[in-house]
Amino acid sequence: MRAADPFGDDQDWAVIDEIIDQDGYLSRVLWQCRYIVESGSGSAQVTERRWDDGQHESREVEPLN
Repeated sequence: MRAADPFGDDQDWAVIDEIIDQDGYLSRVLWQCRYIVESGSGSAQVTERRWDDGQHESREVEPLN
């Protein structure tokens, strides 16, 4: 798994999937990032997935407390 900051948001992103076109060329890359957010008295772990063009694939939020 490769890690980088492809979106310039100071988060560590890892490649979790690559889409190869019919000619065998890499056409899309799916990145994943996990981070903690805090608000008021609670916090949550966020798992975000984006395609290489910045399109959001999914975002999961799991409360920690």
